[in-house]
Amino acid sequence: MVLRTVKKRRVQADYDRTAAFYDKRYLAIQWEKYSIMMDSPLEGCILDLGCGTGLLSEYLHRRLVGIDISFNMLDKARTREHVIQADMDFLPFRDVVFDAVVSFTSLQNLSDVGPALKEVRRVLKRGSPFIVTLLNKGSSIKNEIETYFTIVSARQCGEDIGFICT
Repeated sequence: MVLRTVKKRRVQADYDRTAAFYDKRYLAIQWEKYSIMMDSPLEGCILDLGCGTGLLSEYLHRRLVGIDISFNMLDKARTREHVIQADMDFLPFRDVVFDAVVSFTSLQNLSDVGPALKEVRRVLKRGSPFIVTLLNKGSSIKNEIETYFTIVSARQCGEDIGFICT
């Protein structure tokens, strides 16, 4: 537990440092991932897990609910999304509330994805999509994802591997 907390603090500090230039550096890369993974419009209440600066909300032209561990990232996202600083392992939402959950290139930052995936399963409405990408080096997470979800589609998107799950 202590090791997980130390890693989370390191990730938080890293993203707090990069928030000022994140959009300039990653906008094109992120939008490419979104275009590959988003086949159809998402409806209803959507959770952006590890929302960063809120680029997905801008891409979709709608406000999402975004959570991130980095205050500086959320400070940038607040004009684009409804934001909450939170830990993916302990989502501050009621059960079965979201019509979709999306997470782009954030799960590989966790030392153990199981608790976060369990939380996603808890807050996601049954049969609703969970769209997730992670760096190819984190593709071993696929087995963990399959513990909680059915993978409907797997896609290569740049340096990431993406999964559309239900």
